[in-house]
Amino acid sequence: MSTLHKKMIDRIMNAPINLYFEVTPVGRILNRFSKDIQVLDSLLFWMVAVQITNIFQLVAILVVCLVVVPWIILAVPFLFAAALYMYSVYIHGFKEANRIESVTKSPIISQLGETVSGQSTIRAFGKTAEFIRENNKLLN
Repeated sequence: MSTLHKKMIDRIMNAPINLYFEVTPVGRILNRFSKDIQVLDSLLFWMVAVQITNIFQLVAILVVCLVVVPWIILAVPFLFAAALYMYSVYIHGFKEANRIESVTKSPIISQLGETVSGQSTIRAFGKTAEFIRENNKLLN
């Protein structure tokens, strides 16, 4: 996991400033890092385990079907092609939904990052109560 994180940081640090950092909000960058690390930490193990279980179940079902009704092997390629087609349709929608989720989270994460970095300025000018009031207006 540290290798992946290092590669992510290297890519961000080596991105062209005028083409990447000016058009990509800080929130989107932070969101991408946190989302990728969260998936690695919590979901990847379970996703791999479920996938292995599904593969073994599929092989067992195919073996039983072939033993009981041998001519079913003629239908397997068609079923496999149909499953691949449904997967390709599903994956495009899934990727688009994840992209929309990330884009909608980015402004919130960006504002949080800017607030944390600007908290000393807000306190220095005595605008803490005004800041809280303005941000509560945005939430309601």
